[in-house]
Amino acid sequence: MKCKWVFKTKLNADGSIQRLKARLTAKGFTQVPGSDFDETYASVVSWDTLRILFATAAEYDMDVSVRDVKSAFLQNRLDVPHLYIESPPGVPEWRKTEDGRDAALHVLGSLYGLKQSSMLLQQRLARFFESIGFQRLFMDQSVFRRGGHSTVAAAEEHQANGGLNDECIVCTWVDDLIIFTPRSNPSVREDIHQQLEKELVMSEWTTGDADYILGIQVTRDFEAGTIKLSQPAAIEKLAKRFGLDDSRAAPRVPMQPDSKFSKPADDDVLSPAELNLYQAKVGGALYLSLVSRPDVSFAVGVLTRFMSCAGPLHMKAIDRVISYLFSTRNFGVQFRRGCSRTVPLAFSSRPKSGGVNAKSDVDPLSKDPYNYADADFAGDVGTRRSTNGGCTLLHGGVVSWLSKLQPTVALSTAEAETNAAVEAVKSIVHTRLLMRELGRGPSGPTELYEDNAPAIAMVDADGNLNRRKHFQLKVHWLKDQKTRQVFKYIKVGTADCLADFFTKALPIPAFEKFRSMLGVC
Repeated sequence: MKCKWVFKTKLNADGSIQRLKARLTAKGFTQVPGSDFDETYASVVSWDTLRILFATAAEYDMDVSVRDVKSAFLQNRLDVPHLYIESPPGVPEWRKTEDGRDAALHVLGSLYGLKQSSMLLQQRLARFFESIGFQRLFMDQSVFRRGGHSTVAAAEEHQANGGLNDECIVCTWVDDLIIFTPRSNPSVREDIHQQLEKELVMSEWTTGDADYILGIQVTRDFEAGTIKLSQPAAIEKLAKRFGLDDSRAAPRVPMQPDSKFSKPADDDVLSPAELNLYQAKVGGALYLSLVSRPDVSFAVGVLTRFMSCAGPLHMKAIDRVISYLFSTRNFGVQFRRGCSRTVPLAFSSRPKSGGVNAKSDVDPLSKDPYNYADADFAGDVGTRRSTNGGCTLLHGGVVSWLSKLQPTVALSTAEAETNAAVEAVKSIVHTRLLMRELGRGPSGPTELYEDNAPAIAMVDADGNLNRRKHFQLKVHWLKDQKTRQVFKYIKVGTADCLADFFTKALPIPAFEKFRSMLGVC
């Protein structure tokens, strides 16, 4: 197998150079399945899980530290007995054997570039964490938890009786470990770092809280009880790359209100070079919209529909998105300890069958997550398909969001809203199970805020089956989840439905109102 040197510049949070790295990398794309490797797997914690954990850290006053496994793949033995690579370029004394033949090196460790290297590291980490008492989460296989209690009530009772919190949560992102421990018990943090250093060669540990994780700037105010996740360095890099780093004429919203986009005429399609540029711009903005900038999620989602057939209007639109990002580059998702909910005002009268009155049936001090769902009926000009919008909020900030074109054409607003509700309840089920594994399961059914009365009524009453016979499976699934106390509908007005933020381009007042409600600041 051939190999090559890979040179990389590692940066600090502010974009300055931290160190220069040179790494010998195998050309794993030449490996033969079944002979050189069997399985491949890269352990990466999901962004939703990571945001939930940061929200939990803000609410329960947990320290956050990060450790990097040095030369992580090289610390593992290879799982196949006979694998050879050519001598590395630039090392002439290794190029030939004594009799003049080309030399080859027997690979004993899992080199970077081999398809199974990340899987071998994950297996070793899993064995290690389980050997020291951690349990692997079923809902996210990249998260391990030790100590703590199975419920919030049990933890509060334990601490009220003078007991110390011994909980420790570790997330893995290939060779990066993100560690959450209670500030009230520093020995937990010191213990896990000592155990890691005995098992693996780790990067140097600074005793303070982590301020830069996976390319995300973490800004923390312990006195105010806030944690903010932002990506100013990544946004500046994107804007400067495309010459859009002038914020003097930046727009206040990422997309012109009520904008509608369709495929351009044949004589108006971008050239191949321009299309590659458009794709690069959209790809960069898409990454940011998935991690820390939900406020551009809808705009970027619309523009991704034209990756192979964009025109000048689409190019102008993505330039506007990047300009908006640059002018708000310090914005990010913020979580706050003890943050009360901004409960929207529901209709004064209780709906006949469906949602409940938000003011009387919702506890604004609840620590449980809550959701919004909405749909823009037939909003896509080209296909007349609707757009799903939804989000989950926890401890003052948004932890997950969705802005996605529905796969089929809906025949009514009720059908479109039902499709959006199904996606929202899927997210609710996942979040509830994950938080239960983290010992912070919801105390009751999760609230789902919805502005469409017919969609709510379908789940609570039998009604006319002929009107929904083509999507009754979804209605029955929602009925089942509601009966199981997984969620409950709460009827809100359209002006207060936060999910509307993810279904259409809004005017400035509504956009800024909803952006603030999401905890983006």
